[in-house]
Amino acid sequence: VGGGGGNGGFALSGAVSGGAAINFTVGGSGGSAGKAGTVKVENHGAITSVGAKSVGLQAQSVGGGGGNGGFALNVAAGGMGALGVTIGGKGANGGIGNTVTVENDARIDANGAEAHALLAQSVGGGGGNGGFAIGLTDGGFASATVTMGGAGGQGSAGGLVDVTNSGALYTHQAGSVGLLAQSVGGGGGNGGFAVSGAAGGGAAVTFAMGGGGALGGEAGEVKVHNLAGSAISTAGAKSIGLQAQSIGGGGGNGGFSVGVASGGLGALNLTMGGSAGGGGAAKAVSVTSDAAIDTDGAEAHAMLIQSVGGGGGNGGFSIGLTSSGFGGGTIALGGKGGSGADAGTVYVENTALLQTRQAGSVGLFAQSL
Repeated sequence: VGGGGGNGGFALSGAVSGGAAINFTVGGSGGSAGKAGTVKVENHGAITSVGAKSVGLQAQSVGGGGGNGGFALNVAAGGMGALGVTIGGKGANGGIGNTVTVENDARIDANGAEAHALLAQSVGGGGGNGGFAIGLTDGGFASATVTMGGAGGQGSAGGLVDVTNSGALYTHQAGSVGLLAQSVGGGGGNGGFAVSGAAGGGAAVTFAMGGGGALGGEAGEVKVHNLAGSAISTAGAKSIGLQAQSIGGGGGNGGFSVGVASGGLGALNLTMGGSAGGGGAAKAVSVTSDAAIDTDGAEAHAMLIQSVGGGGGNGGFSIGLTSSGFGGGTIALGGKGGSGADAGTVYVENTALLQTRQAGSVGLFAQSL
């Protein structure tokens, strides 16, 4: 497991002047996450686990999460004029998940709810969130404020997962998968929100922009070989026999923005919601099975094989308000949503009996979404 990055420090700043006041404040950036190493397991001995969520054999490579950006708060007041610039800290990228390889030729028995017999995963770390930013200025004659939320950090990629099973895998309660192999991309960090306010006896100008959401990480390939002479049997609702998935990370959401400007003579306000990050692509999933799989439970599929592209994030909303004794204008633009990502190829070759026994249970369920 890669270590998570530390969070950036927050920043607070204030300035007061009888003439002009100028302030510049930036939140600290999040710290980088550590990447995960490779994992290889060869099991030749019987394993029995007892109790809820007690997995029989668990092999994981998990990247660290990126640190969050620090927030920033800025207040400036001047007898003649005031200017404030405030920027939230940037979130850091997540760490990558690495290759996971498992070979099992022994019996594994898991006795408990959500207790999988064999779990193999590679998971990319999620990106850190951007820091929010709040800027307020007040000037006797003129006032201006620029405020920007910090950008989110990118999610990182999951690695290859390769499982070969020639043993017997048994689970006995609900939510317990016989063989679960997954590669999952990390989610992109969300952009920080921005709030900007300016008041001036003459003129006031504000600009507020939410931070951009970051891209989700790609998932890796997943390969499963369930050899002749092995067996997989589960009992309980949603206890799938063999589940193999490549799942791309979701994109981060854009930060929202709010701007308020009030001027005795004139006021101008521009607010923009942050753009969202796109989802991460999923890779190919291939499964070959030459052994019987038996499930006894509602919604307990014998085989569930999926490649799922990550969904895009939502764009940030924006709100702009102006008040002026003579003339004023407001422009408010919502942020652009992120694009969904592609799924990979799904290949399944089965030569043995797949048997389910209760409602909502599919024998072989294969999807590319």
